[in-house]
Formats: sequence, C-alpha cells, structure tokens
Amino acid sequence: MLEPVAAVIVNTVLCGRSQLERPATLQSISRVVTNCYPNSRRALAPDFFNPQPRRVVIRAEEKGKARAILLDEGLPPSPPEQAMEWSCTNGRALFPYRRPAYKTRPLKRTSFQRSVSTTIHRQAHTHTSPRLLSRARLSHSHNGQQRRQASQVAEPHNSLPTTAGSSSERFKRFDIIIPAGPGYDPKLIVAQHLRRMLDTPMQSLDIDKALAVYEAVCRENALEILSVEELLTFLERVLDVADLHYGQNTDIAKLDGWGTQLLHALRGLDSRIVMLSDYMYRQQCDLSRAYALVGQLEKAMDIAYRTTKLLVEYEARWRSLRAYNSIVLATHRYFDCTRVLNLAVQHWQSLGSYLSRWSKDHHHGEPEHYARLLRKNTFDFISQIQHPVLLLIEMEKVNDSERQRAGRILIEAYCQYNIPLLALEVFDELKRQQLSAPLDLHLFLVQSLVKEAAIGPAKKLFASIPSDTLYKYYLRTGLSLFAHDGDSERAKFFWAQLEMQSWQTEVDIGMLMHSYATKGNSDQVAKMFDEFFPQDDTLGRRRNRPKLLHYAIALYSHAVKGDITGLNHWLGEISRANLRPDVYVFTVIMQAFAKRGDLNSVSTILTQMRENGIPPNDATYMNLITLLANRRDPMGAEHVYKRALSEGVKPNGRMLRAVMDAHVEAGSWKGAIRVFDYIRSNPALNIRLTIEAYNTILKAYVLIGAPFRITARLFKRLEQMNVKPDSYTYALIMQSACDAGQLRIARLILKRLEKQSADWANNLQVTIYVLTVMMGGLLRAKKVKEARAIYNEMLERGIQPDSIAFSTILHAYGNEKSEESLKLAEEFIRGIIHAEEKPWITSRYSKTTALEHIYGPLIATYARMDRITDVERLYQSMIEEAGGEPTLGTLTTLLDAYRRVGNINEVERLWPQIFEMGKRYAKDPALFLISETPEDPTRTRLQSNILCIPLSIYIDALSSAGRHLQIAEVWTTFQKEGFFFDSNNWNHLIVALVRAGEIARAFHIVEKIILPFQRQALKFRANRDPAPSSPLSFVREEAAAQALDDEEDAYNPQTRVAGWKLRRRNLRRSDRRLDTDLAILDYRATDFGSDFSAPLHFLQQISPAWNVWQLHRVSVSALIWSYETLKSGRLVKPTLPSGASNASMSLNPDDDSEKAEVLFQTIHEQYPDACTVLMEYRRKLKERHGPEKYVEMFGA
Repeated sequence: MLEPVAAVIVNTVLCGRSQLERPATLQSISRVVTNCYPNSRRALAPDFFNPQPRRVVIRAEEKGKARAILLDEGLPPSPPEQAMEWSCTNGRALFPYRRPAYKTRPLKRTSFQRSVSTTIHRQAHTHTSPRLLSRARLSHSHNGQQRRQASQVAEPHNSLPTTAGSSSERFKRFDIIIPAGPGYDPKLIVAQHLRRMLDTPMQSLDIDKALAVYEAVCRENALEILSVEELLTFLERVLDVADLHYGQNTDIAKLDGWGTQLLHALRGLDSRIVMLSDYMYRQQCDLSRAYALVGQLEKAMDIAYRTTKLLVEYEARWRSLRAYNSIVLATHRYFDCTRVLNLAVQHWQSLGSYLSRWSKDHHHGEPEHYARLLRKNTFDFISQIQHPVLLLIEMEKVNDSERQRAGRILIEAYCQYNIPLLALEVFDELKRQQLSAPLDLHLFLVQSLVKEAAIGPAKKLFASIPSDTLYKYYLRTGLSLFAHDGDSERAKFFWAQLEMQSWQTEVDIGMLMHSYATKGNSDQVAKMFDEFFPQDDTLGRRRNRPKLLHYAIALYSHAVKGDITGLNHWLGEISRANLRPDVYVFTVIMQAFAKRGDLNSVSTILTQMRENGIPPNDATYMNLITLLANRRDPMGAEHVYKRALSEGVKPNGRMLRAVMDAHVEAGSWKGAIRVFDYIRSNPALNIRLTIEAYNTILKAYVLIGAPFRITARLFKRLEQMNVKPDSYTYALIMQSACDAGQLRIARLILKRLEKQSADWANNLQVTIYVLTVMMGGLLRAKKVKEARAIYNEMLERGIQPDSIAFSTILHAYGNEKSEESLKLAEEFIRGIIHAEEKPWITSRYSKTTALEHIYGPLIATYARMDRITDVERLYQSMIEEAGGEPTLGTLTTLLDAYRRVGNINEVERLWPQIFEMGKRYAKDPALFLISETPEDPTRTRLQSNILCIPLSIYIDALSSAGRHLQIAEVWTTFQKEGFFFDSNNWNHLIVALVRAGEIARAFHIVEKIILPFQRQALKFRANRDPAPSSPLSFVREEAAAQALDDEEDAYNPQTRVAGWKLRRRNLRRSDRRLDTDLAILDYRATDFGSDFSAPLHFLQQISPAWNVWQLHRVSVSALIWSYETLKSGRLVKPTLPSGASNASMSLNPDDDSEKAEVLFQTIHEQYPDACTVLMEYRRKLKERHGPEKYVEMFGA
C-alpha cells in the first residue's frame, strides 16, 4: 500500500529533521519504490496500492494538543522520481534497501474525500547518516504535506528531572567517560554510549546507568544524532527491565523515579514524531507503561485503551498487549490481587479475547505470545486471592454481570494454577447467588478436578449436568472422568456417544484405554491397542500412528500392578516406533518399580532421566517419597522433598501428604502433626486440607491406638466441616471400631457405605480394604462364619483378595495356636501357592513381599511356640516350593526362633547373613536419590536403623550364652558401619552388662543415655508449633549433623503400633488415662476436633509405644536385682558359657562383700539420677506385689 510506505520511509529516514526544505509528494515515493523493485511480469492494477479499508473515526487526544480526527484514507500515488528531492542531502543520496518495504494489500478508496492514512506499519529502515536521522518528520493532510503546527507538538524535553547527586558524580559512578579536547566530539561519544546500551543483554542492563547515559546525551545536546528508532528502542528496553522489578520488591520510590524520567524522555520525542504514525503508536504504548511505573494506573489504562483503537496492523498490536501487561504488574505492585481482578472485570471488553483460555485459537504470532504472557500474569495474581467466596459476597451490591464475570475469571484462574477445589467453592457461591456459569466453564472445572485427582468432587459436579446432554465437550469430559476413576463401563457409554457422532479423537481413544489401565487390566488395554492401531506388516509399523500417549497408557496398565515384563514389552514397542520417552513415561516406569520397593531400579531410572535432559517433576518425586514411606523412612522422605524444592519443583498437597504418610507409617507422630499443621496454616492455595490429608492423620489415630470415641467424633467432625469421607475414610473408622471390639458399629458403618456406594456420584465403593478390615475384626473375635461370609462377598463382588487379606486370615489361624487351626493354616497356604493363577503376587506387591505376607504369620507363630522344626520347614517351603527369597523380615524371625530355643550356634551362623543384607540395604547406592554428596552424613544415617531389631535379638542370645566379649565386638562393628542404636538396643545392652557383671556400666547407660534422651523426648513431644514455617522435622535448612543428633530421639521405627494386639493394648491404656492426662480433650464438646491434630498431640505424649526412650521392664528387673544383690553385700557374678566351670573364679567372700559395698556406694555417687528412678520403680513394685513377693522376685 502507498501511504503506509510513505509513513515508513519518512519515519525512518527523516525522523530527525526539524523541518523539510522541499516537501516530497506521494508520487515521488511511489516512483522510488517502483524503480527499486522492478517487476518483469505484467503491470499491477492502477488501484493495487490503494485498498479502501472500512470507514473509521479515531480521536487522539492529549493534554496541550489539538485533536486529530481521522477519516477514511486514499491519497493518489506520486511520481517516484520526486523521491530524490528529499532523499538527497549535500550531494549524498540514500536509497531504500532492496527488500519489500511494505505488504501489498488493496485499500478502499472514497470518491469524495481523502485524508491521512490510519494504517500504520511496524517497520522501519535503519540508516546511519546523523544529519538524516536528526530531522523531524512531516504530517500529511488532505490538502498535501505541511509542517506540524506548534499547537500540535509539545516542546522537546532536552533534559531529565534532577536526580540525587550531581551529574558528574553519577557519570563517574557508571563509568560514563566523556573526554575533553579538540580531538573529541562529546555528542558522538555520548551517542555511542547509548548505542552500546542497545546491545547490552537484558539481564545485565542497569536502569540507573541507562538513564544516566540518556541524561548525558541530553546535556551534550546529542539527541539530534540519534534516530527516533534508536531512542524508542532504548526506552523500550529500559521499560522491559523495569517490568522485571515489579516482582523483585523494588522500592516504590525507585519505581516512581524511573517512571518520571522515562515520561520526560518519551515526551521529548513529541516534536519528532508524526501524528498517527507507527512511531506515535509505539510512543503511546511506552507512555502507558511509564505512567504505570509511576503508579498513575488510570492514566496508563486510558492511553493503552486508546492505542487499541488505532488502526494498526495485527502483527503490531503486541505493543498494546505489552502495555496492558505492564499495567497488570504495576497494579499488583501498587495495590493487590483484588485490584487486578477488578481491572480484568472492568476492561473485559478490551482484554477478554486475550485472557480467555481460547486465546491461542484466535490469535497468532507476536500478539498470541504477549496475550499468553498477559494471561499468565493476570491469572497468576488473581489465583493468589485467598478468600474468593468472601470477595463475591462483598460484591453482592455490584451488578450481576460484573459479579458473574468476576466469578468466571476466578474459576479459570484457580483451575489454570491447579487449585480446582477453591474454584469449586467459587462455583458453588455463584450458584448460591443464582448466577450461572457457562457449560464450557462447568466442564473445564470438572476436568481440572480430575487432573488434580479430586475424583469425588468431580463426580458430584459432573452429576449436576443433565445426563441427556449431547454436547461434544460434555461427552469427552465424562469419558475422561470415568477413565481416571477406572469405571470402564461408564467410560464405554460416553465413548459410544462420541463414536456415534464421529467426534472421537486420538485423546478419546487413549482415555478409553486408560479406563482399563487404571485397574491394571493390561490384557484389555493390549487388545484395544491392537484394534485401534493394528500392526501392518507391509508398512513395517502400526497403522493410524499411535502417539506416545497411547504407549504411556499401555505402560501404565502394567505399572499399577508392578509388572516389569509387561513394561519391557511396551518399551520395546516405543523404541520400534522411534518415539522419545517423556517425563510421564519415565514416571510411569518409576511407579512400577516403586510399587515393588525396588529402590535400585528407581535410582537407575532417575539417572536416565537426568542423562536424557528430562528433569523430574512433582509426580516423579511423589513416587520417590511414597516408596520411602512404604519403607517407613520419614527421614529419607524429607530429604527427597527438600531435594525437589532445591531443583525448582513447586511443592503441592500431594507431595506433602506423601511426606506425612511416611511419618505415620514409621510411627513418627510428631512429624505427622507438623506436616498436618503446615498444610493447615500454609497460605499457598494449592496446599489445602483435603480428605486425603484428613485420612492420613486419621490413620495416625488408628495406628497409635486412639480410643474409638475419639476417632468416631473426628469422623463426625469431618461431616460437620463439609469434608466428604471417601472409601478409605470408612475403612479407617471401621478399623478403629474393630480394634475397640465394637463389631456392631463396624457392621453399621459397612452397611452405610454399601448404601451410599449405590450412587456413583458419591464416589464410594466397597473396596478390598474395607472388607479385609471387617473380616479381620470378625476373625479376631472368633466369628469365623461371619468372616467366611465377608470373604465370599469379596469373591461375589469380583474383588481379588491380595496378600494382605490372606495374611489377615493366616494371622487369625495362628493366634488360635491349636493343632487344628495350624493345620488349616498350612492347607490354606498350600492352596494359595499351588493355584494356577496368582494375582495376589502382582496386584500390588512383589513376589518376595507377597510371600512374606503369607508365610510370615505362621512362621512367627511357630517361633513363639518354640517349634523350631516347623519354623525351618515353613521357611524352606517358602524358598524352595514357592520360589521365594530370603528377606530381612523372615531371617529376623528365624534368628528369634533360634534364640528362643537357645541354639547359639545357629544364631551365630545366621547373623553374618543378616548383617550383610542390612548393610546392602542401608548402604544402597540408590541413596544418591537423597543426596549426591558422598560425605553427606544423611547418606550413612538414612537407613541406619534397619538392623536395630536383629541386633537386639543377637545381643540377647549372646549374653544368655555367656559370650560377653562378642557383644563388645559386634557393638563396635555395628557403630563403625554407620548404624545407630535405638532405645531397645540400649536396654538390651543394659541387661547384657548385668549378665556380664558390669553393673557400673549398666548404670552409666541409664544415667548418660536413657534418661537424657527420655527428658529430651518429653520436651520435644510437649512442644508444638501450630503454624510451622517448614513441614520438615528431621531435615532443617542446612542443619548440621549435630542438630540431627539432637533430634534423633524423635524418630524410631519401633514407635509405630503396627499389630492389632499392640494397638488394642495401647487403646486400653490410653482410654484409662484419658480422664486424668487428657481431661482437656472433651470429645463431647461441640468444638471438639476444630483442631484436628490436637488430640493426636496429646495422645502421642501418653502413648506407651511412643515413649521408647525409657527403661524397659526387663531392664528395670535386671537393674533392681543387681542393686539388691550389691546392697546385700554380694557381687553380681557374670553368666558363664555353657560347660564353663566356676572353679576358676573362686573369690574371697569377705573381699567380695567389701567390693560390693564400694561398688554400691560408687553407683549412688556417680549415677544419682539413675538411682532415683530405680528407687521409684522399687517403691511401685513393692506396692503392686507386696514385700514378700518383692523379696521372692529380687532376693532383697
């Protein structure tokens, strides 16, 4: 087009002139273009360069300037020969570059009027002539070309506002050197300083230095040397860097100072810019940004809005979007997130097409890029609004349309930033205020809930849409929802509807496959894969070209059941298809190994991810934390969480729940409470208390043995807080009822669950966990027929019992200890092992773990009955007949069995095998997942508790056999290998020292180890931070190893009350002490449970299982016996090995009495605290058993 080309050339070549000696005509410009770009083809139509756009009226209004009213354009072309008139100066000619200077586009012409073109092009030619670049441009009117009137132009600003400090000092500070002398031209020097700033990288550009350079240019009157293009580019770069300071908490006064200087600089260009030219558009956009920088947001918004009314090319509109983005950033910096929401609502007509999630479908190129940035920043700020429901309530006086718009924007913002549960609250509030939300937004919210695994709320919301809806997006959303829920029947219904309308896509195919993959039905997934993507032997590949998504779903179908063989098959398929695995594929593979507890393989996969340049994401780290939680390793889980943060992974609720579960599984109640309190008090909106978080802390109540009345009241509290229980919640409350012997209540809970599960919208199912809990409770109550009925119900519902269910049954058989029950148990095991199909092996656990679940209960029963032959027979059956492998658990049970029968030779034979296995487990090279630093003490301490139980058994066996020197050796070796000792180990060592006759050393351990740790543990448990700044208990910010030592008492895997007998005993003890120790917990009070973790905080302080740092009963008995022996004037003689004679240890009785008296006195003097505690135990034992029984027990 012609007039725009003229504007481009005038803007570029003549932008620096103050006046034009001979006005150029449009004909001359046209002739230049024609001569420079000859065309051998036929001539263009006469009106080719004169398109006639739609008629518009645009008013540009500025303070101190006249209004310019623009009508339709259409000036006739001018002879191109006249271009020489204005393109030559002092005999020097410049011609346009040999490239298209404009895009050809037909212009609409009017027959009755011509005016200045309002179509403005982005481009500009760059020239190097200082004289040409220092001229002002001309304005055009319908009468020809004339100079801009003084009334239309602001006076040029030749200097910036005065800043702190003298100019010379500022120039010196920023290394702005302006040499003096006849050989130097200060103007060229300062101009060169500014031009160098144009090449400075954004990240290293200093705004103060840049503005100081501009000030130097003004002082030396060098502006005329620089073109408008250079000056605008320079100022835009400064504004770009200033935008970065909005998020850096830069002082408001500094922002204001920068903005003021930039405003003066931009206004200084008024006299050099033609009205309604490309440069004027750029200047106005930059002025809007500068006004935003000084906090004049209304002015900035007004200017930005008026730039959108200028008729500029689509590709150039990104500057307006950049101005809007600066205004959004400034609004948040000067005000708050709520003001950003108001801005979006008030200006939705201008911003809506860019803020909509469909923006990418309607925009492209640079506008689409800046629209995406504008949407990101706007929704980022809006998603930080903490209480949107209260905000909407406060807006009830505002008109309905604005409230409705605000609600819709809030929902989109929260969904975009993965906070759909808060978006659901906004949705419900809109519904309460009788404001509708479009169906698209309704379904978008359902999809967002599914993405965050909030299946229950997603089902409820989806059920509110009429089921006869045939909208394509509705059908796809239903398919996705039920696919992620594993409901293949309903997923097939929605697939059929899509197929009927021929609306199915590749993603829909993947979702249909996913509905089977979620339940581990890999055979059906493979069948569907072959149907949709059959193998074509002639092509040598599959037809329809399956995407990585489809292969990932096939992998997932095997990963959920830990099937490594199936994973290898589909990995081969991916390789043959020449597809590159992404982070999702790696995470799915990692999940499979994590389910099997294979830390080495998980480590290998993580290494491959890093080598392939694929950084782990939150799902990857959540799998790692879950794996460590299953290993009851909260310290490792915390280190993985900390490493995820260090690698830039944003924490979310699921990661934190995995850390909390690690604490619960390990019995680290204090750590679980801390994580729960952190989630509850955390201001981050993506970290919220969901039913999954409540379930985790409720599991802690069950495992610690909380009285049923407490757990029942907390369950009721959930309903009062409108937190909908899920199937796992029902399983936990049933477990608590069964542990308390409340089987009638457990049955009622089961019936309620069955009734509610009939409606799919409730997202409740009678799962294997629920039925296993009920069956275990009935078996413990010896209600075998009812338990059998529950087992049959499992089979009728198509629920495959897993190894945990079988273990529950075998525990019940073993606990009866009758020959008949033991025989039935062994027959039951043989039936399971010899069955053709063994789905219980791969359903959730590896074969080794599943076999341990099945054989372990009966082996332990035989060990407790001292039937060592049966123990060895069952162990060999597990290894040889069932194809299992030795595990640390089974070997520890076998070690204990040999200890019980006093077979010290077998104990010594078995111990090296256990110790080496423990070392491999503890020194696993996969621990680099936690820390890649070899010297990090965490790597050696992480699994250092793994051999605590076997060590206690071994020490007891050695001391009973009189092999005291070996105890010292194994203790030293244990310590050198990096293992640490728990309370049980120290208590067993006390007993061993008494048996060795080392009474003083035994008292030393009580005084220096047990009691200090006990006091520290009591203090640690009593303190509670209701709003912790970090969820980590063991891993502090760069905590020293000593700090970890100080908190070592807080963690011990023995503190978990795992067995139902221990839970029930603990429950009875807690119940008895509630009236005195927990009087503050009034479970009948209406506000009980408002602080959901408070009862657990009190329970963990009185729980016998938690208070492990204390003297155990056996230790107390041994110490009292030795104390009474010394008090009576006799020395404690060591236990001798079998066959050793006491003859060689003949002692003088008088000498023994004297030594005993001295030792007795020494113990009182050196270990006063230990003696005080022992005196209290003596008093209690005398009161409980009476003096005579006490003398009989301890020989006093």
